Amino acid sequence: MTDEKVAATGVRDPSPRTSLEAVAAHALLQRLAWRPRLAGTISEKEARNVCADRLRAQGFDVTEQPFEFSEFPGRWAPSIGAVAAAITTFSSIHATVGHAMPITGLSILVGGVAIIALAGRWMARHGTSRFPWLRSNSVNLVATRGLGGLDRPRQWLVAHLDSKSQTVPMIVRIAGVALSALMILLLAASTVAHAFVEGARAVGQLDLVITVIGWLTGVALVPVVLCIVGSKSSGALDNGSGVAAVLMAARKIDNGRPLGILFTSGEELGLAGARAYVGMNPGGGIALNCDTIDDNGQFLCMMHGSPYKPELAAAVRRAFVKLETPVRIGGMLPGVLADNIAFTDAGWDSLTLSRGNLGTLSRVHTAGDRPDKLDGSGIAEAARLLAATIEELP
Repeated sequence: MTDEKVAATGVRDPSPRTSLEAVAAHALLQRLAWRPRLAGTISEKEARNVCADRLRAQGFDVTEQPFEFSEFPGRWAPSIGAVAAAITTFSSIHATVGHAMPITGLSILVGGVAIIALAGRWMARHGTSRFPWLRSNSVNLVATRGLGGLDRPRQWLVAHLDSKSQTVPMIVRIAGVALSALMILLLAASTVAHAFVEGARAVGQLDLVITVIGWLTGVALVPVVLCIVGSKSSGALDNGSGVAAVLMAARKIDNGRPLGILFTSGEELGLAGARAYVGMNPGGGIALNCDTIDDNGQFLCMMHGSPYKPELAAAVRRAFVKLETPVRIGGMLPGVLADNIAFTDAGWDSLTLSRGNLGTLSRVHTAGDRPDKLDGSGIAEAARLLAATIEELP
């Protein structure tokens, strides 16, 4: 591509996927994800050094931003929340069925769920920075290029470097979260109905329905309770693939365009690195987060909150249409956290680009998430899509 065309489009290589790109992507993935990278460990530092060297070679100014955080929200808050939800559910059923007090049962259910939701919201937003237990330290990698007098770029590519394993596969945990939420809604509706029905037969039938719903809720919560964090996954999909895609995308974007690259740590422990970054660097911007890119499946752009940012969504659609790639834009998957949530909470325009299917979710956070399960084609395609989306932004 000529220099004039680079200047006009902002993207150096918009060509269709080539095998050479895939091979390069896979080679990079092998360097990044050859062993587990729990936040704050030597192995994560080694991967961070690989990224820093590549970014400096591309003309970026690279710095490290240390931060302190609590591991408690990422390690134990979901399990404790699930236990609290189970206690709330069975206490409500005990009042409704055991003591024929549906109004009390409904009050316990609604009040308990509200307390859990408020506590969870506080823990999600502030727990990593303020909670006093299990304090730890790690480092974010920050790189900027083409500032031209600006304090910092407005447009950022983001991916998290750390990995983790869990005792329960992500697909099972997502199913548990979704099913338990549905069951709690059905329990509330059944408890309301219990307060108005008359006749021993109707009451007995509702007692049975409520009891069955309660046990289904408990079963659905078991995978969340038993989901314990470990360090047995190399994190090729999650998130060596996203890091590699961001590094490759940066090469495709015009050097003169103001651009920031952020590789966070602690994403797997409550979005700690992203929360720390937005806390230490106030002011908005646009953050395109890349997390979990498989070779197969549909591309998904996940946004947090409502309504979605129309300008960002429109830029994504234009980029994907230009590259003739289908994409689905929607909300976050149940039970899934990604760094875009931290950016959106801080007032940024942000999304997470992912690609995969049910097989992808079954590998994430397991020992089976290894580089040899990928061929690099998805990473190469994601890199082009990220670069094209940056091009579409004002």
